[in-house]
Amino acid sequence: DIITAIDGVPVRRFEDLVGYLVTDAAPGQEVTLTIRRDGKSMDVPVTLGERPGQAGPVLTTEAKGAVNAREAIAIATDLAEKDNLLQSSIAQKLATPGELDGQETWNVELTDEDGNVATIIVAKDSGEVLQFEVK
Repeated sequence: DIITAIDGVPVRRFEDLVGYLVTDAAPGQEVTLTIRRDGKSMDVPVTLGERPGQAGPVLTTEAKGAVNAREAIAIATDLAEKDNLLQSSIAQKLATPGELDGQETWNVELTDEDGNVATIIVAKDSGEVLQFEVK
C-alpha cells in the first residue's frame, strides 16, 4: 500500500504525513487515509492515538491492556478485517516478539490467500496498534 493523501491533503513524502499528523491532527481524531493498493485508490478511516514516550499521534486501535501472542493476533486480525487491509481471506497468522523504540511488541504478520502480507505491530503492555503496513 502507498499512502497518497490524508484527509484529502496530498502525501508525496513521509514528512508530509508526519507534518500533517503533528500540525493538523490530534489523538482520538479519525482521519481518512487515501491509499493505492494494486493500482486502485481507496479510502481507509483510522483513529489516531498517542504512542507512550513519544510526542505526536500515531495510528491505533483501542488499547486492551497487556496482551499475549494469541490476543495480539486477534487485535491485528480485527484491524485487518475492519479496515479491509487485505484483498482476500487470511490464510496464515504469525506473531513474533519484537521491539519498537524501546517498547516490547508483538510483530503480527497476516498473509492472505493472494500472498499479500499485513504487518501489524502491537504493544505487549497495552494491546495498542503502533504501526501497520501492507505489502
